[in-house]
Amino acid sequence: MRTGWYQLATLATVAGACGSGEQSRLENLPRQDVHRGIAIFGHEVRSFQPCGSEASLWAIDSSGMLWDLHTEMTLHDPPYQGLFAILEGRLGSAPQDGFGADYDGTLIIDEVLYVAREGLGCDFDWSAFRYRALGNEPFWSADITTKAILLRSMGQDDQTWALIQEGRLDRELRFRGEGDGREPVVVAIRRTECRDTMSGAFFGYTATVRIGESVLMGCALRAHKATESG
Repeated sequence: MRTGWYQLATLATVAGACGSGEQSRLENLPRQDVHRGIAIFGHEVRSFQPCGSEASLWAIDSSGMLWDLHTEMTLHDPPYQGLFAILEGRLGSAPQDGFGADYDGTLIIDEVLYVAREGLGCDFDWSAFRYRALGNEPFWSADITTKAILLRSMGQDDQTWALIQEGRLDRELRFRGEGDGREPVVVAIRRTECRDTMSGAFFGYTATVRIGESVLMGCALRAHKATESG
């Protein structure tokens, strides 16, 4: 079973009180939201340090997905290698005993949204887009902002459409853009696991970009939870 004794013990004590020093490190973090930071897995270590914070959290992943990905991606690396991850989860107090007792708090992971060895990280400007879709062979990326859809493709000029419509259809988020003298673009994002075919990065979303008869398929990630309505 993936849920070990250390996870059960932590879940049982997650409501325990924090000390004043621990609380000061956690007070600026969202209680339930998308968390970006560095995940480390190893013997007696299940840690997550949020970007821009000194807090070190005991990470509980009952599905085991984060730690399976960490093991796969760091197989030939020295122990305790940190990986950048985007996780949806809930913050709580540190457990009163066990391996997690020395941490500043606990992150109970609900969803793994992104894990990668390289590329996007804590120092990236996450305010630049709401969703980003991307693919390879050849490389392309599509950024969705509050007002526009921007498509970048290797060897071609950037293209921008005004975002005129968005909504949910058949369990997909769909964004439609229009531009003067060009065919409209429709970006569909579905919450389905996806792997980058070149880097091996894990994404929690797939994406399809349609421009007339042209179709691009790839992975996607989001910058903020507030952009998804359900």
